[in-house]
Amino acid sequence: MDPRDFIESPWTQASLHAAYEQSFLHMRPAPEYASGEVVLASTYRRVGLEAGIVSEGKVPSLGREFQKLLDKGKRPEGRESTIGIDADAWSRIVSGTLRSPKQPNQSSKRFLQISPVVPDAAIYSLSARLSANSWNPGELVAAVVQYGSKSRDNAQVLWHELFNALSVDEDDDIWARFLDAEFRSWRSKLLVDAWQSPRALQTEPRFEAWHEASMRVPASQFVEEEASHETAVDQHARGIAPYRDRVPCPLGLQGECGVSRPCTQGPAGLGATPGPRICQGADLNRNRILALRPVRLGDASHERHRLREGPGRLEPAASPARVSVWAR
Repeated sequence: MDPRDFIESPWTQASLHAAYEQSFLHMRPAPEYASGEVVLASTYRRVGLEAGIVSEGKVPSLGREFQKLLDKGKRPEGRESTIGIDADAWSRIVSGTLRSPKQPNQSSKRFLQISPVVPDAAIYSLSARLSANSWNPGELVAAVVQYGSKSRDNAQVLWHELFNALSVDEDDDIWARFLDAEFRSWRSKLLVDAWQSPRALQTEPRFEAWHEASMRVPASQFVEEEASHETAVDQHARGIAPYRDRVPCPLGLQGECGVSRPCTQGPAGLGATPGPRICQGADLNRNRILALRPVRLGDASHERHRLREGPGRLEPAASPARVSVWAR
């Protein structure tokens, strides 16, 4: 291209030299600003949500459609909740309990901002931009997996494991299963089968060229840590297993906490107003309970508690917390 055109528009696709564009040095997408929640939500979309239906640019419009359904209090096609919660209570959960903080420059704008705790939350919110030309952090994660893996087959295996880890199944905690089941009942007809199987990783010459060069890069460390994470989680679970039954329920419930087995106050009781409190689990370290996370369903409030060392000592914090932040 003409040098004057390059000086005027150095960042356009047309300004790339063909030799550079086809080389492994041309890593894309080039990263822009994105919070951790935006990266996670975009990764959900890239890993398992149908590209033609839930693309980055379509997220804001899908969020507006979902908000309209919540305002009307009617699920698509006259569906009923599979867990017996009414539309008003669900709307308060989405707009309160699951609400994620907005960026300072977005505070005056009205749009859904949902914490990406289950795949469906990523359908309606947390695109990098509120416009149709948003960059795609999920594509960057996919590229990191391919750059960091030793081969194409290794990349595919890790990609499938990532999809399975982000999916919600019967072994997940009760809070995740509750949200997943209720979100599914609000899917439009086009979204019914949106999360079924992992999307394919595109195989491009630049990744093969990178592997041939055998260069050590940060992406390699990322892939190694992801691959070893499941083993570490299993080891941690085995380490705390003897102490699970010693975890006192911070809510005074007579059932088992979800740390060991599903609580008896399960999904069947979630339709009550105010809803029952569900313990989301506990984190154990050297036989000491660091934090227990109770949540009241049916309204938008959270309550924070701190469990001091010693059996059964539960001290409420000075004031309710709006977000799920739990202190030692």
